[in-house]
Amino acid sequence: MKDLRCFLLICFFGFSLNAQSLEVVYGVSTELALTKEQLEKIPAQIRENYKQSFKNLKYIKFRLQINDQESLFKMQESMENEALRGFAFTKIVAGFSGTYYSNSQEDICLNQKNAFGRDFIISSKMSSIKWQLSKEQKTIKGFKVYKATGFETIKNNSGEHEISIIAWYTPEINLAFGPANYVNLPGLILELKRNRNTYTVESIEEKEVIEIEKPSKGKQVTQAEFEEIGAKVMKNLGSN
Repeated sequence: MKDLRCFLLICFFGFSLNAQSLEVVYGVSTELALTKEQLEKIPAQIRENYKQSFKNLKYIKFRLQINDQESLFKMQESMENEALRGFAFTKIVAGFSGTYYSNSQEDICLNQKNAFGRDFIISSKMSSIKWQLSKEQKTIKGFKVYKATGFETIKNNSGEHEISIIAWYTPEINLAFGPANYVNLPGLILELKRNRNTYTVESIEEKEVIEIEKPSKGKQVTQAEFEEIGAKVMKNLGSN
């Protein structure tokens, strides 16, 4: 039995240290945005649809493909899921719309998405988030993970807000990628908490080769330029 454990450990560390092409699947969970008292004030049919959309989250999966210096992250499509009641709202709740590309050699992150009736590629740097590393640790899927905290500023109709990002990464998989464009840590991110949503790894599969295509369809803009376009669109809608 002892020899078997040693063999499994050797196989495990061999995978974690040498794998350069991986396919990682994440699930998502969230906290309800409305309190029980607020829900009771909503018409029954709308309330049930709201609750159902959150229950549907268990069917949402995100896939992260990694090939040494590049990664590609997006929601997995499923015709069966699309038929579920309230699934359109479920996808909004799940977050991370579009395709996310990162390249550690070029220090770039791209988010390809359709918004305001157009295709955009929103560009930023991998090093844009300044992570604060801590010694706090736990175990996820058998991997020892460490906590890192970062901050980002978002703009919406109510103004500018700073939100906290909590990532749990493992140095045992020395690839600086994770969900969406949350990257540039000394190891793969196995869990990410952003606002009410938590993205947790469900499976990690080693691949021989993964071909990753850099997004190219859409107008390339910075995050600030994209937010400015959105503000103009909303202003025009409000004036009509």
